[in-house]
Amino acid sequence: RAKEGKRLAYLHLVEPRVLDPFAPEGEDVYNEGTTDFAYSIWKGPIMRAGNYAIHPEVAMEVLKDDRTIVGYGRYFIANPDLVDRLEKGLPLNKYDRSTFYAMSAEGYIDYPTYEEAIKMGWDKQ
Repeated sequence: RAKEGKRLAYLHLVEPRVLDPFAPEGEDVYNEGTTDFAYSIWKGPIMRAGNYAIHPEVAMEVLKDDRTIVGYGRYFIANPDLVDRLEKGLPLNKYDRSTFYAMSAEGYIDYPTYEEAIKMGWDKQ
């Protein structure tokens, strides 16, 4: 790409968070490093992802660098209204890891918004 004059728009990095990617959420947490090193070698925008939905205070800290964009994956799938939930401090739907990469609609398009969950009396929060 670079030889053709096409530069990268940004780097997308995922924070190291677990030693075992199949461990239940919150277990087997890895706290030994971050992707902070990238700022010393890349001067463009950096999209960082990794548990920011459940740790918004950490997201606010990394966003102090104006080159930073925060990305959400698992929690965006489980919360179609994630932006509203984060802005209003509403509880998040738990995602179902067993549906990841299942090649079906289940686990991708069947999660309710917060308002829908309340109306249904659904407690997957």
